[in-house]
Amino acid sequence: MNDDANREMEKAIALDSRNQVFRTIIITYLFAGEYEKAIEAGRLFEESAFIFEMQGLAHHKLGKNTEAVECLNRVINLDPNAGETIFTRSAKAFIEGNPEEALSYAIQFEQFQIADAEAWYFKSFLYGMQGDKEGCIRCLRKAVDSGFFNYPLMSTDSYLDPAREDPEFQKVLQKAKEKHLAFKERFF
Repeated sequence: MNDDANREMEKAIALDSRNQVFRTIIITYLFAGEYEKAIEAGRLFEESAFIFEMQGLAHHKLGKNTEAVECLNRVINLDPNAGETIFTRSAKAFIEGNPEEALSYAIQFEQFQIADAEAWYFKSFLYGMQGDKEGCIRCLRKAVDSGFFNYPLMSTDSYLDPAREDPEFQKVLQKAKEKHLAFKERFF
């Protein structure tokens, strides 16, 4: 329900623009394909690794790789030893055309213990970026099974394209669609 989430987050920010929790609107915009809004929303909040990371992905989706790498470098410079920096290093290596390095970081990030289902989605698209169908599908299945089933995003995200035609990918996508529709029917 990306559009609904964006509307609600925009209302929340209008009520309390200083609440740092609301910075997650950046992800909501990113998932809705509103990359310019994701970048702009990041400017509303205190600078952080999270904001630079999401802005970097938004820049990359817009084809602005120089800006993307600049944002990702800021993440790395803020906290070079943080677990999420492994994700950042993988995305940066991919953008810079270093697929072996990017895949190495993606494998490390998969081992990083994050229980959040959305994090499994991020892991899946790191593998997708590298063309690693098996890793992409494995992590996407874990995301869906753990409760992240943003079907509109999964059905269009170009980072998943290398695995999209695989029958196992299609099974996971169908499961996400079923969960998405059941959620929509129950709550909307």
